[in-house]
Amino acid sequence: MAAPRLDPTYLTIGHVTRDLHPTGWEFGGTAYYGSRAAQRLGLRVTALTRAAAADAHALAAACPDIRWIARAASATTAMRNTYGPHGRTQHAPAVAAPLDVDDLKGLPQESSVVHLAPVIGEIGPELLGRLPRADLTGLTAQGLLRRVAFDGAVHGRDWPHAPDFLDSIDVLVLSSEDIAADPASGIEHLRRAAIGVLTRGPLSVQVFAEGGISEIPVRQVPDASPTGAGDVFATALFVSLQGTGKLGEAVETAAALATHWVERRWDAFPSDPEPPTPDPR
Repeated sequence: MAAPRLDPTYLTIGHVTRDLHPTGWEFGGTAYYGSRAAQRLGLRVTALTRAAAADAHALAAACPDIRWIARAASATTAMRNTYGPHGRTQHAPAVAAPLDVDDLKGLPQESSVVHLAPVIGEIGPELLGRLPRADLTGLTAQGLLRRVAFDGAVHGRDWPHAPDFLDSIDVLVLSSEDIAADPASGIEHLRRAAIGVLTRGPLSVQVFAEGGISEIPVRQVPDASPTGAGDVFATALFVSLQGTGKLGEAVETAAALATHWVERRWDAFPSDPEPPTPDPR
């Protein structure tokens, strides 16, 4: 991990989604929440995604302070999250095509942080050797541990290209939900990473580094709005770690911001008001 840059920049790579709910939709996905969180934290943000033309225009209008590079798609990835007593279930009525090497053209040649933010398998190992140079490369790998069934239901899957990714990144972030289908393999991925961080909802965050495991407690709050909390956590972790080089402090900072997010969503970033919600049509 290189020394902090004087002009911090953040590059997010992954698909922004249409998050569907009973009254319409809103933008979502790690690429969306991560980009917005990084911008709120004071970084200049570029985001590479794939989206339908109308959604790309709406995204640029809703978040003009972020440079969105939206490659063409016949449909934007759509997700429906349902929360119940046994956790979250997900459906993906539409899935945009994966990103390819040609889609990387036009990106900044270097960045303070590169955040690999797949939502459903859109980043493959062929991209890894072509990524821009970065002081820190972080991966939220949930989208590499998902598959979509014929009926749109989202399920867990194995991660055959894990070694390729883990050799190419500085920090891996997973949640207990991400590895629920195979906890043993998930823990092995975290141990294999240079730095592995496991979030566990209201339980302490587990940090895997230098052959050991440490735990950092989190403040428990009602799950008023959990969607996006893990993405905000990861972004704050990457930004803080790149800026300070202090892992424990970075995890604590990220956990605190994610807790505030659950309570107040974008009001956790009081210096910048939330942009308008796109027209749900």
